[in-house]
Amino acid sequence: MAVSGADIEEALSSIPFDYEVSPNLTYIRRPDWEGRLDLFLPADRTRATPTLVWFHGGGFTQSSKEQELLYFLPYLHRRWSVVNVEYRLVGRASAPGAIADGLCAMRWVAAHAAQHELQLDKLVVSGISAGGTLALVAGTTPGSSPLAADCGPPSDFGQLPVPRVIVNWFGPSDLLDLIAGPHRQSQVARWFAGVPNPIEVATLSSPIKYIRAPVPPVITIHGDADDAVPYEQSVALHRLLDQIGSPNKLVRIRGAGHGDFTPEQASHAYATVFGYVNAAIGPRAMPPHKGMKGAKPAPR
Repeated sequence: MAVSGADIEEALSSIPFDYEVSPNLTYIRRPDWEGRLDLFLPADRTRATPTLVWFHGGGFTQSSKEQELLYFLPYLHRRWSVVNVEYRLVGRASAPGAIADGLCAMRWVAAHAAQHELQLDKLVVSGISAGGTLALVAGTTPGSSPLAADCGPPSDFGQLPVPRVIVNWFGPSDLLDLIAGPHRQSQVARWFAGVPNPIEVATLSSPIKYIRAPVPPVITIHGDADDAVPYEQSVALHRLLDQIGSPNKLVRIRGAGHGDFTPEQASHAYATVFGYVNAAIGPRAMPPHKGMKGAKPAPR
């Protein structure tokens, strides 16, 4: 059934009234840094309400969870619960610090799912650029990884959850290529500056290097004219997933660079993502056209 412009406008207008927003919740305390995340939770959510964990991009050197939150607006339009995660950048931690933070955020979500009514059985992890790498790693790393244990008191963290789908927006899947290969990228190389064993760390942090058995379904969106993260990396990732028999889909955005999609390309990408995700987790949660009266104010 087609959705009219009026329906979309009504749904988007209701978002501020339909959501409980809890900003800057501390998910981890490190000696000189506190990791924080934001919760965007639809009022009257149920077990049919999916949950997204989102990681921002920035080449592991810049940006923030606040700068890129509009990327998950389509999920809010569909009344998803969203967890928006920050992690340590260069200056706070070199590689693989951001990966350890991402895994701890996932474990925090598992430990606090009941408290915030987050549905782990409909969990999707996603991110853009460097955040796509974190999403891939967070969705495929075994709970036995030492990085997943670098979080703090065990009582504060649950077991590392396994998402139903990984949505990767042009994230590097081969970091070794970007620091010591033909596609060296100075921004990503800064993340490894001063690391005693950068080749080993880059290899262990690259999904293309360590995925050897089926993982949750992966969908990747990537422009084939990307001059920051080569499109060929995503082609190689999905060939690997095909070889090991793991469900996957690569969405090629023809002529697009590093995220500079046209409105038509962005619309196509999101529609494809939600089609893939809905097939994996079941019917989507629809926007609340008449749900404004039941909304609750955000906690203070």
